[in-house]
Amino acid sequence: MSETYFYILAIVVGVFLSTNPFSIHLFSKLLIAHKAKGTLKHKASLYGFLYLFLVWLWLSIFAVILYVSFLSLSTKNLEYVSIVVAILGIIAGFIELKKYNWPKAHSEKKTMRIHKLLLKEMTLPAVVKLSLETIFANIASYIVPVLIFSVLVCFLSSPHISFLFIFTIALILSLIKVYLLNLMNVKMSAVLEWNQNSKSIFRLCIGAALVMLSWLLLLVISKVVRLN
Repeated sequence: MSETYFYILAIVVGVFLSTNPFSIHLFSKLLIAHKAKGTLKHKASLYGFLYLFLVWLWLSIFAVILYVSFLSLSTKNLEYVSIVVAILGIIAGFIELKKYNWPKAHSEKKTMRIHKLLLKEMTLPAVVKLSLETIFANIASYIVPVLIFSVLVCFLSSPHISFLFIFTIALILSLIKVYLLNLMNVKMSAVLEWNQNSKSIFRLCIGAALVMLSWLLLLVISKVVRLN
């Protein structure tokens, strides 16, 4: 697989995984909360951009740490770790597919916690907390994919950190879309309604992407697919 195809893979899989209904809901609510408080548009946009940057930054830092750690392993140990990672990815994927067939409402406890955070005055610490909450509340669509992709990059003949940066940007493309819609004065209530109506499809996209990425990793380990 050439570097060009690997970049395409990173973007396509990332786009599927970026359709996380919880993240879209939280970010839309964040932008609405600012408007409701009478926050100036440029200031609200700045908070939104800061939130997006922090989500990308945490994902990128996590990806680089994993990448460096995996590269330090011997080939045999890397293969053992990869098998465990692929199994985790498949399990996470089937959990998401289960949510597609049997939709589940958001946890009331988690929803209330997010609501309280959004009601507070937006400061740098508050935005940092929200960005971290976004990642840890969406392990299947953020942490697990970064884990799988970090391992995959290590199997390339010429592994580059740039692959990880492209992938982490792709993981927040849906949030970037929401941010741009907000800049174009599209009502966030319409975005929230679209997100609610598309929730099941989004779960299907995430589940399918996780299973596909995990299966690709297993094919690479078994040398059916070569990334060199």
